[in-house]
Amino acid sequence: MADQFENQLPQKSDAKWVRALDASGNPILISKEDLASVVGGLIGPASALKDGLLSHILYQNLFTSKTDSTEDMDLIGTGYYAIHSDYNIPKNNKSGIRYGSFISFGTPVGGNAAGGNAQIQIAIGNDGTRRIRNRWLNNWTEWVTF
Repeated sequence: MADQFENQLPQKSDAKWVRALDASGNPILISKEDLASVVGGLIGPASALKDGLLSHILYQNLFTSKTDSTEDMDLIGTGYYAIHSDYNIPKNNKSGIRYGSFISFGTPVGGNAAGGNAQIQIAIGNDGTRRIRNRWLNNWTEWVTF
């Protein structure tokens, strides 16, 4: 087959190999899988404040589950968590519940209510006790039984 200019090559979406240049400017072939690994490493993971392979807004809305979180209950993000007072899980637990679990829902950065830093926490004790509180403008209400 005769040489073709790149603009004459057919466009495909199922390439096994990609032509590229190495760091010295020499032409190379790189597999689609290796290229994906390199590009993924350059993009990096998403965080609550930074886009990555996932939007930071979507990242914040993912529901996490932690059974042994030692994070401060006032600062903890959206997710499902355990309460175990014997091990100070989570820290700063003022819910009045010693053993059980709690769910925390917070607004994502960039949402319409994000300026208020809104969050709701619902704690449920192993005895069925249910407590709730909410945060607005970084001020938590007192826990109340419902």
